[in-house]
Amino acid sequence: MRVKFVYTLYPDLKLAREDLKEKIKKVDFEPSLGIFFLTENLIGYYQEFSKLLDCNSICMPIEGYVTQKAIWTRGALLLLIDADYKLYKFNGPADRVCRDLENSKKGKTSFLIYPAFYFGGRLELLNALLKEKRLYGSYRRGDKTALKRASDFLQEKMVYPINKILRPLRDRGEEAISFNIFPLEISFGQPMITMNGQKIGRSLIRIGFNEKIKIHYTDTLPERGNSLEETVEILKNELGVAKEIEVEKKGIALGHVEGFKVVDFVKRERKISELDKDIINDIDKKKVLGASPYILWFFSRETFGAAGLGIAEYPLGIYPSLYELEPFDSRALFSPTETVKGGIQRLLDYFETVGEFDFLAIDQNFMLMYREKISEIRRILSEDACGIFTSNPSCTLNYGRNIRLMTEVERNIYLNLTRTVAYLKFS
Repeated sequence: MRVKFVYTLYPDLKLAREDLKEKIKKVDFEPSLGIFFLTENLIGYYQEFSKLLDCNSICMPIEGYVTQKAIWTRGALLLLIDADYKLYKFNGPADRVCRDLENSKKGKTSFLIYPAFYFGGRLELLNALLKEKRLYGSYRRGDKTALKRASDFLQEKMVYPINKILRPLRDRGEEAISFNIFPLEISFGQPMITMNGQKIGRSLIRIGFNEKIKIHYTDTLPERGNSLEETVEILKNELGVAKEIEVEKKGIALGHVEGFKVVDFVKRERKISELDKDIINDIDKKKVLGASPYILWFFSRETFGAAGLGIAEYPLGIYPSLYELEPFDSRALFSPTETVKGGIQRLLDYFETVGEFDFLAIDQNFMLMYREKISEIRRILSEDACGIFTSNPSCTLNYGRNIRLMTEVERNIYLNLTRTVAYLKFS
């Protein structure tokens, strides 16, 4: 396998395209695949970028990228690959996509690229909100099956649950990194992911490589405990401010928290009143932020690990999760802050100990948490390493018993909606 990174700092389409075109000419091999990582100002020009290559191409949105020189939030990073692989696109409900993944040809390593939550058109979202309102009415009147029906609807129309998507590959022993895209700025028709110059909409791309790519994954959390109780105490100590709560859930549908709507619970705990926002109006104005300081932490009954779920500021009675909540206990923690004990140094320490790698995918939340300090990452990376800031990369891989990451929430499945980093070594 041969790989090469090229990038352009130009935010203007014409200049960016010409810059990449000249740099592609200088690459000393003929790529069989190109992955364009495009910042917000360029993602809409996916067709023009795809035409630069005479091979399969994928475009995905990112919040920023890391080069040999610095960290950038404009322009584009291009990963060129010459490798033996199979390229697939699966669409439809989550159950169908999982079956398609299970039936697709096994590889040594897979990349999965898909929207964790797809915001289609305005009418589609309006209909979904009306259905949520009806289902919540049933749930509030005591019909607990309403949560399952809400979960089924969300998985059919909007959400690809991260852990569910990873299970088919995990079960057949294939390692995979999941680029489960959920942008910081949300609008209709987003996230915009494309394959060979065509939008994939609510679909999933699988790149099944027939060569081994070394994946390393970490989070900036302490190791999980040997019991639920121990992990709860470890996370309480890590977060500093956290409250134990009881939740009602089914599938990816989260019902009442301590007997309240999720947003009403947050308002009560934080003694605030401004969380009831109009989601359609905010999406129209591109005011929806795909991150939140209010986090519910769930605890896995299988591994005793934990994963967080950010709470957006909208008055939903049944709240959607981006991963299946079935493996998790009904006990959870509420944390009103997003911090890392030890600050950015903990993140830098991980980078210094992981060893040599070619590419890293860094959770975009770190940009919000550390702002200008995030540039310190560059000085401790190896000279040739490049990377992207994207939404909480997840993965399936077999670390064995010696590594007890907090975010191993199912056997060999690692996910969290904040504070995750994946590292890749192509050769």
